Amino acid sequence: MAISEVLSNRFRYLVSKSKSIVLVSHRKPDGDTVGSMLGLALALTGEGKNVSTFSSDPLTAQLTILPSAHRVKNTADFVAGDYDLVIALDCGDYSQMGLSVEQDRLPLIINIDHHGTECFGDLNIVDTKASSTAEIVHVLLKKLHIPISKNIATCFLAGIMQDTDNFKNPNTTTQTLETTSYLLSRGANFKKLGRHFNHSKSLSSLKLWGKILARMRRHPQLNVVSTFITNQEIVESNSSSEDIEGVANFLNSIPDVKASCVLTEIEKDEIKGSLRTLDESVDVSKIASFFGGGGHKKAAGFRLKGRIVMYNNAWHVKSTKLA
Repeated sequence: MAISEVLSNRFRYLVSKSKSIVLVSHRKPDGDTVGSMLGLALALTGEGKNVSTFSSDPLTAQLTILPSAHRVKNTADFVAGDYDLVIALDCGDYSQMGLSVEQDRLPLIINIDHHGTECFGDLNIVDTKASSTAEIVHVLLKKLHIPISKNIATCFLAGIMQDTDNFKNPNTTTQTLETTSYLLSRGANFKKLGRHFNHSKSLSSLKLWGKILARMRRHPQLNVVSTFITNQEIVESNSSSEDIEGVANFLNSIPDVKASCVLTEIEKDEIKGSLRTLDESVDVSKIASFFGGGGHKKAAGFRLKGRIVMYNNAWHVKSTKLA
């Protein structure tokens, strides 16, 4: 992974001269943004820094097991003057930080990401070849000779596991496996993370998966598999949107499918699209960008205003974006 001496030294300088630092995850936080944020927070705190962590949305139940997760703030009021350095983790653009203040009112911003980011920071440490932002932060800390504790290692491993779908995605590289090996040597709790992330499906969520899979359709010309779920069905099953994370990856297990798409009505008038592919000729990030989203060539997503509705005995996506 290529993090230049210039970037690492600039990072060290900005952190060293900052008295109060806030680390920010992206909206609707996942394992990578939270694992990166918490791991880096623990590391900088160990270096004597005053560090806060912020997520505009609450952490999912799965992520609350991570060390220091209870310290994450998600209050609506973000006071820019309280900090002299903001570090964004895994945020594709400024809007993904979910802050209620304009960017020009913030202090210095360091943007660390592995997506095709807009590079909105004053310092941008971006590597699109990395498996995850957690992998980038780990490499950055090693270059700066900052110790990796058991708790830090566990946070970083959580980010890598979730963004590689347990090392099954094409973004898993030799560097990823070498990083994972090192994190395990530092005491990362692989067994606990694996059990919690992969063996925690409730009966209601499995029934919901059954409904989603029963609706699966394969487009004959595009060879794309798609399916959907409505917010009402999620609520009625006593589940949440996190219970169906992984469906898009699961659909890619169908042989010869070029890509998969899962539409989830996550709340009133908002739909989340998850795109995945294993086909080298397909770049799902371009599809996601059309809808205002982004991500990687093999895994991307978007959000759009709209609803999934039924009329004429068929389901339709009702959105001005698709009009």
